[in-house]
Amino acid sequence: AVSAQCPALDGMAAAQEAMHHSGISAGYLRLIVHAQRDLVRSWLGLSPHRVPVVGPAGSVALMALPAAVETFAALAPADYENEACARIAIRADKYQPVKGAQAIQCPVLLQICEDDSVTPPAVVAEMERRLGNRVEVIRYPIGHFDIYRGEHFEQAVGDQLRFFVAALSPASVQI
Repeated sequence: AVSAQCPALDGMAAAQEAMHHSGISAGYLRLIVHAQRDLVRSWLGLSPHRVPVVGPAGSVALMALPAAVETFAALAPADYENEACARIAIRADKYQPVKGAQAIQCPVLLQICEDDSVTPPAVVAEMERRLGNRVEVIRYPIGHFDIYRGEHFEQAVGDQLRFFVAALSPASVQI
């Protein structure tokens, strides 16, 4: 069984959704320059060029959002290195697990935050169509980072436990 919480199901759709909501900011354009630099370095066999995973709005970071900074500050361990290879910023559009969904043969739980630009509603609908009766979708009226703390986290974990107990009970497992 699979549980996917706030899943990135289609990188291209997520990028288009982000552009629709936020437009192209100066921080995003600087991030693309850093990503190109890292990509060229990888072609030359040089060490990666890294950027922060999270940062304040307008900064060069993969997630330049106040909610991301807050969540990472609350949850990341003290020794967490807030960095990743910059090239992911120009390769994320190629990450499209929704296209291979029909190959999944086990029960799937999708936990969708309705105010989440990473997983646009049309992509969730496509994933539901491709998975058919193997998928259960639970929607939460919150943003992407809200599901990781407090009452929303407790609700999400409770939903996961219920799903796994049902999906993995001896009566539902087929050999």
